[in-house]
Amino acid sequence: MKKIISIILCFAIIFSFSACSLTNENANFTIGIREAVNTFNPLLSKTDAEKIISTNCFEGLLRFDEHGKINLAGATAYTIEKDGLSYIFKLNPKAEWYIPEGAKTIIKNANIKDFNSSITGEDYVYGFQKFKEENPEFNSVKSINIIDDFTIEITLTEKDLDLLYKLAALPIYPCSKSFIEASGNSYATTFDTILYNGPYYVKETSPTETVLMKNPQYNGNIQIQNKKVLLYTTGTEDALKTRFNDGSYNIYIANSSAESIAYTHPVSTLYSEVWGLAFNCKSKLGSQSAFRKILASSINLDNVACPDFAIQKAKFLYPPNFSIGDVTYGNFQNNITPPEFNPDNAVKAMGTIQQKYGFKSYSVTFAAPEEMKTSAEKIIADWENLFGEKIEFTLVTFPKSHVKDFAEKAEYDIAVLPINANEKTATAIINSLSGAPCYYGGKTIQNLRGKLNTIPEESFKIHQKAEQHIIKNNIFVPLFYTGKELYINESFSGIYLADGGNLLYFHAGHEV
Repeated sequence: MKKIISIILCFAIIFSFSACSLTNENANFTIGIREAVNTFNPLLSKTDAEKIISTNCFEGLLRFDEHGKINLAGATAYTIEKDGLSYIFKLNPKAEWYIPEGAKTIIKNANIKDFNSSITGEDYVYGFQKFKEENPEFNSVKSINIIDDFTIEITLTEKDLDLLYKLAALPIYPCSKSFIEASGNSYATTFDTILYNGPYYVKETSPTETVLMKNPQYNGNIQIQNKKVLLYTTGTEDALKTRFNDGSYNIYIANSSAESIAYTHPVSTLYSEVWGLAFNCKSKLGSQSAFRKILASSINLDNVACPDFAIQKAKFLYPPNFSIGDVTYGNFQNNITPPEFNPDNAVKAMGTIQQKYGFKSYSVTFAAPEEMKTSAEKIIADWENLFGEKIEFTLVTFPKSHVKDFAEKAEYDIAVLPINANEKTATAIINSLSGAPCYYGGKTIQNLRGKLNTIPEESFKIHQKAEQHIIKNNIFVPLFYTGKELYINESFSGIYLADGGNLLYFHAGHEV
């Protein structure tokens, strides 16, 4: 869903701090980012810079801690009813809005007398409504109601194991209805025409720089140590690496394993997607488990090279930071392994199937991103050496930028594709199997989905069974993870990535 945004840069500013309009003096640390800040409205944040602002300048009910576990934020406590259909959140009664000068002018011009700076349940309910206007999600939510000024209740039409994850990961922040209505079209058009409730607020901005400062009105449960943070937009990966290596940036967020980096100490590595060999279960070959097993077990996965956009080879179907309820999957033990590489057994099995069904040859379309063409050719060469003329292979490559459209067209028998889960949750992985790239709807998976809603306390065991089934039946063979790595050039305590690298938290770092 990311949009391609054209960025106009002032190169003189990028390569010379002396030309900067905003000073880095007394800054706790600086961050180099490729994409510019195009909006200060957290509901519309898309770029890394915008998400950093959203994560640290606004606060919802929940957040992630440094271990990926869901933690409290604007909520001081929550309870879940036994039926799993009601969530009650207690709010921080000390929480207040930070009101910049531009916002004060809006309030004054609108003649709003005695503007209430306290953040109440009404603000959270209105914020949830604004989120739903921009994002048609939360189909399971029946209503969100105010019990009192500092207590709200979310009721569901059906159990949703991922509700807490969504409340932590998505920009569901409180909004002041009276302020937004008074702002009209000017709301969040600049850094000071919006109200902040997070540990930081935006103090200054230019086309290439953004200054975040400690919020003096913040009364949350997060210990704030960094007083000032600078975000610099570089525009290119090479410029970002250069500025990081010469010490101008303290932090570098890489979309893949970075090369030519002087400081190669990642604080954390988190994953956004799992890519693998996906069998199209709508095709003639992909629908037959025997053929899937033959092809999957005759691939030497050690010889499959990861492309440049990969972080590392995949060990499991679920990336370690994907959540189950309020705990990340990586916190559990898992012993599931990919198909055993056994070409001799595969050849024997092919002969048995050929004799049973009486076919002479079989046509297979194998697809891969252009960056993996060499690996795909090696896989096909191995298959051809094993099966000769019994299987005829056609290799199709596609641009990585078109991966979603290619997967949905399903014009392949087997392909190197990602599982596109909407959220970074194990449940979303299971649910996505019925669509691209696998189109799998087996009874076992359907039964396991049903159990997740009826016995959520057994959710990890159910997910493990689902993973075992998917791997055992060669529906999807994990190859590698994509995501981001966070590099630093000195030791910062409490700076970490969350939600597959989509969120960078730095409101508990070291004091300079």
